[in-house]
Amino acid sequence: MRRHDVRRVVDLRTEAETAGEAALPGVELVRMPIRPSGPTDPLWPELTAAYGAAPDHEHGLRDFLLDGLSRWPGAYGRAIGAIGAPGEGAVIVQCAAGRDRTGVVCALLLEAAGVEREAIAADYALTPAMDGQPAPARWVIEAVLRELDRAHGGTRAYLLGAGLEEAALEAAVTRLVA
Repeated sequence: MRRHDVRRVVDLRTEAETAGEAALPGVELVRMPIRPSGPTDPLWPELTAAYGAAPDHEHGLRDFLLDGLSRWPGAYGRAIGAIGAPGEGAVIVQCAAGRDRTGVVCALLLEAAGVEREAIAADYALTPAMDGQPAPARWVIEAVLRELDRAHGGTRAYLLGAGLEEAALEAAVTRLVA
């Protein structure tokens, strides 16, 4: 982390997922849980119902991601804001596996920065298989971004509608491309 001048970690995990972990010296740890719960929470069966209702894993993943964006837009906006908050050095965004919460936050920021969707989808598809589930297909994140276009007028409009200020979004984009 020192070699890359990482000075901030935006951690998207829940309190339960981070229990007992210590902060790294010289690295600001910003806890920004996207969802309020994890697998032990009574809400979890409702959150994961999309997987059971979908015809296959990829459609279930798409629906799960869209459900999270619908339920917690403010959390996604705050996470993007934390990336662009004032401070020196690089920022790492993390969750438990780096696919669902981190993957969506990164896709939102890349889209807001004007990165081509094809490149965003290719990056998302690099996520390895996990927990016996295959690596996500490119079309999953493309479908999520298309739905933000349809429902909100695009990623930027979604984030601004979620309470993220334009200056904070621009600061996050600037940090990404710096």
